[in-house]
Amino acid sequence: MPVVKNTIERYGNYRLEEYLQLLAASSSASYQPSDDLGEAVYQYAAPLLGESVAQQARSDLKQSPFVLTANHHGVDYFAQSVQSTLLFGLRGKFDGVAPQTVPVLACGNVPLDNLTYPRGALLYHNGDEAVGLPPMKLPLFPDRLKRKMVSQVSGFDLEMLNRIKKTIRQAEQKTQGITHQLKVLSDLIESDYGAGDVVNLERYSDQAVIINQKIWKQLFLPDFKAADLLYLELERVAAMLLEADIEDRNSLAYSCLFNSEVRNALLKGLDQVSGCWNYVGLNKRWTFRHQIRNLSQPQCGTFLFWGIDQNGGKIPLLPVAGKTGGVALRGVCDRGEEWEVNLEPIEIQEGIRDGRLLPSVFTCMLVLVFARGVNCAGGYYQGDYLLLIQRGIASALQHDRGLEGMKSMVELAPTSSYLSGMQAVMGTAAKDGLVPIGPVEIMTSGGLSNDDVQQIGNLSVLDAHVASLHETLPDVAADFLSDRGDWWRELAVECNKLLRGKVVVKDGFQGANEFRKI
Repeated sequence: MPVVKNTIERYGNYRLEEYLQLLAASSSASYQPSDDLGEAVYQYAAPLLGESVAQQARSDLKQSPFVLTANHHGVDYFAQSVQSTLLFGLRGKFDGVAPQTVPVLACGNVPLDNLTYPRGALLYHNGDEAVGLPPMKLPLFPDRLKRKMVSQVSGFDLEMLNRIKKTIRQAEQKTQGITHQLKVLSDLIESDYGAGDVVNLERYSDQAVIINQKIWKQLFLPDFKAADLLYLELERVAAMLLEADIEDRNSLAYSCLFNSEVRNALLKGLDQVSGCWNYVGLNKRWTFRHQIRNLSQPQCGTFLFWGIDQNGGKIPLLPVAGKTGGVALRGVCDRGEEWEVNLEPIEIQEGIRDGRLLPSVFTCMLVLVFARGVNCAGGYYQGDYLLLIQRGIASALQHDRGLEGMKSMVELAPTSSYLSGMQAVMGTAAKDGLVPIGPVEIMTSGGLSNDDVQQIGNLSVLDAHVASLHETLPDVAADFLSDRGDWWRELAVECNKLLRGKVVVKDGFQGANEFRKI
């Protein structure tokens, strides 16, 4: 984890307040103006969150094009990403100049059952029996949908809500140490999930935008003026920007997609880079397409876009000679059916508009970071692959002498902003453990106060990483944990020793509706 290692070496002793100020100050010139980012966010958010919130986000982004890109989309109960959002939302709060909105562009190209569990809710155990227990999963979407992408799944309905209510009631009867969290979750399901402006929406992606904002507001005590959260789908914002770029022959995206020399150089130069593609894997998948049912899914990424099949599944694409001449993006879905779109401006635009094409990570970052200089605070891998992508794009642009100015601006784009793998609020587990907690636990314990915010700002970057290890380790070191037995308890005890008196501890889960700081 080079990004984490470098961050701790350089900034481990910084207070989070200082680190957040440093991130917010990161800026660069951009090849294209970033004003249309605010306009895209406005168009996306206004129907879901209201005109006032959308207008304020547009204004904030025009003043400072700074967004969080570390999270996965869906209703977020995962402590690590919730607290990344929390830290991002507190930027500037310590010196009184915080923006009034919190723009999070979360990746929708993830399955419902990924580590962050957008499929349902996560509740974190507490009390005497909790020190060795990972979070409880309560599914909202049925098992048959668990591998569907968040960006492609239809919205939950009343039947699903009734099913999770039943699951909660059953859990209340069986579980002692998580009763109060279950009650808060039940109230959320009834009032927020079941609200007419939510349950009637066609897409889960849109439902998540509204629910995340409702939950966010409930994380804070009334005396704390929280900014408005805009938890939006990264790919949809990028697609809106890309549609405009395709009409502009002078845009960076147009050169990368439709200039054959630049595109071929990208294909070779970024082969096997994280967030990009593996050409051998893509080609193998196509070559053996008639045996696709017998092949394991290769980790091959995709070139520029994911194709989307009729069932909402994603199709890895590679560039080939098109059936009608020119170049096409071609792939095969998991059922063995062939898929193709000509790599021409009009067809790509149409594919984006009708939902048959989904921008890849590379293409999202192309239009945000490298075209518009947007400062994207990302996860512990983003800093690695963004730097490699930056070099790959700059190298590819050298193949057209007319693009030298574009290359120079790409090289100035910000690539190192990192805001993940850190937590500042924890819960007690028995008498000797500290464990992660998510939004339900924070709400159950009374919410965050102004004093809590000040304590968060004083926590060191190093200690914030220690506080998040319960959720970083399963993500990056699952093999290490497999033979360590009761590692969750072992780590909870160590966190208690290391972080006592430093992190904000919320321990009102037993109904006291209050918190204290150790």
